[in-house]
Order: sequence, then structure tokens, then C-alpha cells
Amino acid sequence: MPLDNQSKAIIEKLSSIQLPPFDQLTADYLRKAYSNLAPAPSPPAASSLVSEDRTIPTSAGQVNIRTYRPSPRNGLPIMVFFHGGGWVTGDLDRHDPLCRELTMRIGCLTVSVDYRLAPENRFPAGLEDCYAAVQWAAVNAPALGADAARLAVCGDSSGGNLAAATCLLVRDRGGPQILCQTLLYPVLDSSLDTPSQKSLAEGYFLTRSRMDWYWKQYVKDDRDRANPYASLAHAADLRNLPPAIIFTAEFDPLRDEGAAYARRLAQAGVKVTYRCYEGTIHGFISFAAAIDKGRQAIAEVSVLMRSVFESQ
Repeated sequence: MPLDNQSKAIIEKLSSIQLPPFDQLTADYLRKAYSNLAPAPSPPAASSLVSEDRTIPTSAGQVNIRTYRPSPRNGLPIMVFFHGGGWVTGDLDRHDPLCRELTMRIGCLTVSVDYRLAPENRFPAGLEDCYAAVQWAAVNAPALGADAARLAVCGDSSGGNLAAATCLLVRDRGGPQILCQTLLYPVLDSSLDTPSQKSLAEGYFLTRSRMDWYWKQYVKDDRDRANPYASLAHAADLRNLPPAIIFTAEFDPLRDEGAAYARRLAQAGVKVTYRCYEGTIHGFISFAAAIDKGRQAIAEVSVLMRSVFESQ
């Protein structure tokens, strides 16, 4: 399917941002360049939704989180959300509209995690923050008016990487049970060697060279880059992981690694729901105010996650 006109318009807007060569690019420069750029989805009007900022303890100190509660009732399912941004950019505010909309559509208590960013805090710092947040959510579920037996993780792009890696950590460390992992155009393969990485290397917002730059910010060296908790494509055993919902975009260099991970999970006996949104680009859900398929994906993922929670 050809690239849709709404995605083309976003690419043109993003192309107007003049970035220095990647060997001169800094994390601070990129954060400033992309601040307030993407049109955010508009959350539904809901006077019942309550959000609260707080800090939670981790092995390295404290991490900021934001909780979203759609109604006063107790026993809500929990979604722990990890934002995207190449492990380098992004924060609670950037993904606030999306978290609000998912919270209301799914009817869950959402915990959005402001994990430590690279390159100031390289792998596995951010991942350990995400794992700590999942543990905290499970332990504190009763006080939050939530149900620890209905706990899911969700993330977009590098947040999808962190969600998948957190599930691997939970399985290997015997952490709290996770009911579902939702991975939205996730980063999963550090090799950058898939067909889509090659055929879509330039011209579609996320480029292969930029993805390589992100990886270099996230990990310390090639050994870390091959670590299965960083690059899930290197994980030898995917058995006994939570059921997965994986969305990719047709014109995204990350498309094939998401599809490959979905196949490997299914081969390992994990239930998988996979969708590739045709005609659109990486980050299309973040651009949902301007890309109709982004809003469609938000609606679809909400239905799927709500179904998972209601089945328990």
C-alpha cells in the first residue's frame, strides 16, 4: 500500500527540523528539537479521571511516576506504561494525552514511568526502573484500588523494548505475574539488518542511521548491544512469556523486527495478536491528532487490552 497522505505531511513537517550530523548530535539538542513537536491525541472529556504525580523507590534511588485513575471504583486492572523516545527523549508530560486516553478507553489504572534516560544513564538503568515500577504496582495494588492479578505492561518504540525486556526480567527473576505485554512499533533488534531496516533506511521519519545513534546512546558497548535484555532478538528462549499485542507500521524501519518477534513468540507457545498498519510510519500513534490510523490503533489496542482484562 502507498504511504498515506497524512503520514507524508508529518514527514514533511519533521524534515523541516535541521539536525546536526549524527557524530555531532547530543541528547540535549535532540530533546530540545523535538519538544512539543508531535501533535498529541486529544483525550476524551472525562471529569472522573484523576492523575497524580509521585515518586517510588528503586534500587538506585527513586523514580517519578504518574498514576491515572478513570473512576473511583476499586479492583481496576493495572497498565504500567513506558514511553518511547529512543531511550533518550520523552517524559511523563509528552505521553500524558495518550495515557489519559488509554486509561479511559480501557478502564484501567495506569502507571506511567519516568525512567532514567540515556546516555546519562545507560542500559540497564532505565530497564531496572521499569522493572521496579512493575514490582511497585503489584505490591501497592490494593492501596491504589487496583487488582494485582490483572497487571499488564505497554510501551511504544523504545518503551516497547522496555516493556518486552521487563517481561523477560519478570520471568527470569520470578517477579509479579504479567497478564499481557502490548508493544507498539517496538525496538527489538540492535543488528539493524532486517529487510525493512535496509529498504526504509531513509525518508520515513525514523532512519536506520538515527536508530543506530539511539542504540549507541543506550548501551555502553557491543557486548551490551547483544544483551538479550537490551536487544530482544538475541533472547534464546521466549517460552513462558505473557501474551503479546504487537502493532507495527508498514513504512517503519522497525517493522520487520516487530513481525519477527511476534513469530518467535508464537513459535514459543505464546499467544500473539499482531497488526501491521498499512501506509503509515513509525510513531503514528503519537501523531494520532494528524493521522487517522493512529486514532484507529488507539481504539483497537484499547479493545484488545480491555478484552484481556475482562477475560480474567
